Amino acid sequence: MGIDTARAAAIEVEARTLAQPPALPASPAELFLQIRRCLASAFDEEILRTPVHGIFSLLKIDEEQRTDGTAVWVILGGATFDKGQDGSEFFYRRDGARISFVVIVMYANGTLALLAYRFHLQFPAGINPAYVRFDLNPEPSDDALLEPRCHIHAGAEMLRVAAPLMGPVEILDKLLYGMPIP
Repeated sequence: MGIDTARAAAIEVEARTLAQPPALPASPAELFLQIRRCLASAFDEEILRTPVHGIFSLLKIDEEQRTDGTAVWVILGGATFDKGQDGSEFFYRRDGARISFVVIVMYANGTLALLAYRFHLQFPAGINPAYVRFDLNPEPSDDALLEPRCHIHAGAEMLRVAAPLMGPVEILDKLLYGMPIP
């Protein structure tokens, strides 16, 4: 036992996590619509305070060309990073917590692949932990023990706990319905 065993175990956990990707819709446009429907439903159910017109203005999708010629789609849900700043570039829950996210997917040969995401839930001031964030890094790190590719931050940037690979709507459902203010 020791650090080498711990690193080997972390690599094994990461391999298992990434081996079973979540089910995704057929195209980037369909994923975008699923996300928009999820947010609009949360507003209709009075979970989300951000009105539908605000959802439509905050939620964006852009196609980008990578240097290798492949196309990726970036779905933005509000501010890219939430570091506790004031602002209206967030989806607000009724309890005052706010959500922002970015999802990056690739569509090739009729298949949609999840490349990366960052879903941030910022609790109101004075709540501990201050935030919870779900990350899927675009590439694995050099040390899966310290930074698993798919992880959760629980109120601290350097605290990274390995997490299951989830689909974007699954994470939104968790942030909207399954993470009350502590």
